Amino acid sequence: MTDSLSDLAIRMSSLRLNHGQVAEVMDGSHLASGMLPTARHAMIRKLRRSFVPFANGEIIKDNPRDEVIYHYIHVAELGLALKLLNKGMRFSHAVALVSRHRTILRQFYKEALLEADTGRGEPVPMTMLGPVGTDPKTGEPLYEHAAGLYLDFCAFQQNGVLSMSEPKLLGPKAAISRFMSLEDGLYPVPLVPLSQICTRIEKIAAATAPIKRGPRPRQ
Repeated sequence: MTDSLSDLAIRMSSLRLNHGQVAEVMDGSHLASGMLPTARHAMIRKLRRSFVPFANGEIIKDNPRDEVIYHYIHVAELGLALKLLNKGMRFSHAVALVSRHRTILRQFYKEALLEADTGRGEPVPMTMLGPVGTDPKTGEPLYEHAAGLYLDFCAFQQNGVLSMSEPKLLGPKAAISRFMSLEDGLYPVPLVPLSQICTRIEKIAAATAPIKRGPRPRQ
């Protein structure tokens, strides 16, 4: 494990934020773009009432006045849900997706954050799109690159029934192939750039002031 990977893994495992800080992270990451602060807070609370990003019974507090603590996997799940909603997905559909596959997705959030050090998301030139310029030193053509890991909620329609397989985490080559494929009955659930989301969230969250332990002061 490299030093950078070790530091990132430590920051990921030690992240602890309260509701207000998480709302700031969502604002700074632009995953809830277009929402006013009051609307963003309301949406986060609405998601929480629907057990996103905390499963039913996952929040355990010794004191009712203690703040709810969000760890990295919770912030990442919330960011994914807001991204899906921001792309126009129905609230119930977004909640169902992130809840139904919560166990495997929580592992994906970790893998997506560490992909740069593991090499799974190594950039791939998209030569099929044509060059965007020329390298001034070598004279070789320059291409846009696909990088990071992408989340695929693969859905199919058969006899009028929509079915979804277990989500997959795709590298750049597989993501390009999946995006370009033409399969009968394929339901257009967009690929999600999960590494971009998780990296952006962790960077902003890590710079957020740590919360104080203990219950909130009485008003």
